[in-house]
Amino acid sequence: MSTNTCTVRRFPSEALAQLAADLLKSQGIQAQVVGTDMDIGDALNPGQHIQLLIEREHEILAREILDSNGL
Repeated sequence: MSTNTCTVRRFPSEALAQLAADLLKSQGIQAQVVGTDMDIGDALNPGQHIQLLIEREHEILAREILDSNGL
């Protein structure tokens, strides 16, 4: 994956994030699950600390795919 990535979504569990990554990969979008350290944002949204990274150029399509599949 290139260095031009962005977080498309955050998840409460690695299993759910991996499900989303597999869905995106089945649509031809490279996705990577990354755990993060807790930060100030996590205090406002506890448990949402697993990130799903994709290449920035696919961000809109990836969000649409995840939204349409309830992820």
